[in-house]
Amino acid sequence: MVKRIFICLSVITIFSSCQPWTSVPVPAYIQIGNYTTKVGSLQGTVNQNFTDMQVIANGQNYGIYPLGSKIPVVGSGSLDFTIKAVVEINGVSALRSTYEVMKGNDTIINVKQGQVTNIIPVFKYFSAATFPWILSFDALYNNTGPKLDPNPSTDTTSHIHYPGMSGKMTDGCLLLRPNSTDNNGVCMLQTDPAKPIGLPSGGVGIYLEFNYMGNIPISIAIQGNSSASGLTAITSCGGVYPTATWNKAYVQLTEQVSTLQSGLYYVYFTCLYDDLVENNAAYIDNIKIVVAHQ
Repeated sequence: MVKRIFICLSVITIFSSCQPWTSVPVPAYIQIGNYTTKVGSLQGTVNQNFTDMQVIANGQNYGIYPLGSKIPVVGSGSLDFTIKAVVEINGVSALRSTYEVMKGNDTIINVKQGQVTNIIPVFKYFSAATFPWILSFDALYNNTGPKLDPNPSTDTTSHIHYPGMSGKMTDGCLLLRPNSTDNNGVCMLQTDPAKPIGLPSGGVGIYLEFNYMGNIPISIAIQGNSSASGLTAITSCGGVYPTATWNKAYVQLTEQVSTLQSGLYYVYFTCLYDDLVENNAAYIDNIKIVVAHQ
């Protein structure tokens, strides 16, 4: 009898010590299936390739989601959202980061629990971002900075090709065609040696954007030209892999520029002949360097 009473008291104690159950709030959802970008007349192409979006609502960071995802957020009614564009750095899907030269979209969105609200954010470059180099092969763009010229040590085929990314026969792009006989299969283009590009040092975000397509890789490098020490070694900055359709590259130059500390730079685009690929070709369009606000 005593044993039964003890068991009953133990059960009552356990249940009385339990915390009251609280329900999990039903989230609201937003969905970002597309976006819009706007650029000024001296900021180059409007084309971007943002793969993901970072979502912040009422100060809480909900993380990074691929385009088209249904993103849960806590709350209902009018919420303050900041949506930031995310890019693949150096063409590597594992290296994704918010694009620091592009301003986040700040907006108030009315959401309801259990319902999906579709939004289309609008992105612009920060007003303090600078564009020391813009090079397009279309008739209507305002180019700034140097042209791309064949490297003196190479003589493989490179020329302007029509059409470019736009598909219009009046708009061109740059075509690199390495072959098996010229300069050991190397095709290299560099910015005009007489017009080096001025870039800041000290960890300021610097990005090379360009559109590309082709059946061989494209490598990117820079070379410093210091008034004190002269030319530096040509320094690799990564590159992009072949793609059968037009794609967008974001090559980060921050680390290399901060290391070289030269002030003035040349940019190199290089393709190597691949004897396993028929009709080696790489197309490049809409080149620009963007420097983050300081």
